[in-house]
Amino acid sequence: MKNQARTASDWHTRTMFGPITFAIKIFLWVGLLIQYKIAAFLGLRYRNGYSRTFDTFKASTSLRWFSLSELNKFYFSTRATTRPLYLESCRAHGYKSRIEALASNASALYYDADPAVADKSSSAGGGFYLGTVPGHWDFFDSLIAEAEKQGKVLSVVVLEYSLTPSDQCPFQITQTINFFRHLLREIPPSKILLGGESAGGNLSLSLLAHILHQSPYGPPIVLESPLAGMLLISPWVTFDTGADSMTKFADYDILFPEILRTWAEEYNPGLKIRNGWTEALGAEEGWWKGCGALLDGRILVTGGAHELMKDDIVAFKERLVKEGVGVEFFLPDGIHAEPIHGITGLGPEGSAAWLAHLRWLGEVVSK
Repeated sequence: MKNQARTASDWHTRTMFGPITFAIKIFLWVGLLIQYKIAAFLGLRYRNGYSRTFDTFKASTSLRWFSLSELNKFYFSTRATTRPLYLESCRAHGYKSRIEALASNASALYYDADPAVADKSSSAGGGFYLGTVPGHWDFFDSLIAEAEKQGKVLSVVVLEYSLTPSDQCPFQITQTINFFRHLLREIPPSKILLGGESAGGNLSLSLLAHILHQSPYGPPIVLESPLAGMLLISPWVTFDTGADSMTKFADYDILFPEILRTWAEEYNPGLKIRNGWTEALGAEEGWWKGCGALLDGRILVTGGAHELMKDDIVAFKERLVKEGVGVEFFLPDGIHAEPIHGITGLGPEGSAAWLAHLRWLGEVVSK
């Protein structure tokens, strides 16, 4: 299927309700939220028999009803949420905040991080258009707490990269490369665990590809030893939206195909830059051979059995296996990035994928 990317400027004329006014959409949208609250009060499931939390339902309907420009007017008080949420989480847990400015206008946010021990280097999702959400920090907190229970230390360093459309591909890849080179100056590779969710997974794979095949987007990286591993949660591995799951789960997932096409266009205008560094699934044959050795053979890929990207994630896993890369794969019931955007209301712990992450991290993270 041809990828019909659309810009944010024409999105408002192509919502699911067509060219109706912003005021009418607000009125109808508020009505839906009230219906949800009434159904929840009565103990009923609202629409599709699918149990969502209110926040997930509100986010999902908002993305479907409004253009990006309209969302910026009333829904997103700010899109650059990563730093405010980081500082809020640090205050809540008594962590001392540590923010280090990097080259190319990026920042490294150290979260309960002690460079002398173990580290999880993470890039969050948001379609390159949005920063982190509270669910990201809840997820980090849950992993840190469980590591402590096992007598291990897991710290998190988050890349605060530039958002689209102010900066576009491949600028974020360059920022990711600079971020990683910064970490290597103080943390040995064997104690760095790469992690990424959705668009963050895309950037983590861009970095891995750059280490394997130097890109034109940054200086070469030579590892003294393998990395501790890589954790990918619902990685965005292709900008194409023709997979069957894109249609099958369009009314079920928190995302839907049109918003993916719009975010892809904002990030990579005209989809002009398509290679193994920008799209993991679109890389040439044999591209990923040898990447397992860079990660000490430890790669975990998870997704949701009812998410738009399901078929693409499965295809990427099969691509890795075909090219001789050992990978653990877990695809339980759930939506896109279930541990982050979970629907149970129980936080990351309510996700089946969370248990798989804990088991895997327990094996990977040393004391």
